[in-house]
Amino acid sequence: MNLYGLVDAGVEVVNHASATGGTVTRLTSGGMNTSRWGIRGSEDLGGGLKAVFQLESGIFIDNGTVDTPSSVPSGLFRRQSYVGLPAVAQLSDITKVDAPDTFERPIYAGNAIAVQQSADPVKVITVRTTGFDAAPATGGSAAVETIAAVGDSGKSAFVGRELTKSDRPELTAAKIIVSGGRALGSAEKFTEVLTPLADKLGWRLT
Repeated sequence: MNLYGLVDAGVEVVNHASATGGTVTRLTSGGMNTSRWGIRGSEDLGGGLKAVFQLESGIFIDNGTVDTPSSVPSGLFRRQSYVGLPAVAQLSDITKVDAPDTFERPIYAGNAIAVQQSADPVKVITVRTTGFDAAPATGGSAAVETIAAVGDSGKSAFVGRELTKSDRPELTAAKIIVSGGRALGSAEKFTEVLTPLADKLGWRLT
């Protein structure tokens, strides 16, 4: 683990600092770069894999308070903070395991299947559970535990549901998809050009 920092300090002299004149001399912070300090490091997870992290915070050296970017709420380590696994690519929404390093996943709204192979020592994946057979209700060696339901915390509530109804096929079921964007210039042009085409051919419009 490493502790690091950067100090950007300066002395500012302001003449005619008020309507009656006068000179003000003061210490400034971050004249060219944000003064900052942070902690970075890594942790060996075994199997050739390691986790990395970095926590970084801005600081006003003239008064010691936290210097936070205007785009985020004020607080410690808001300048830059992350933890991750370097050089590990995620495999998303897999539907089949062909081998310990080879997986299948849908692309193009499910109209094609991609076969992807990963050489990473640890696989980071998400699974489309409907792509696999349900586990048998009996047999196997895994323990089954009953967990009590957690009571409503009152922090959220279901307000309602609004569904968009369309005579066109669903995106996941459409054989042909008509798509248009910036090249059409405006929403009006999109409707004018693509809607009649999609209606005529029975295509899904996105």
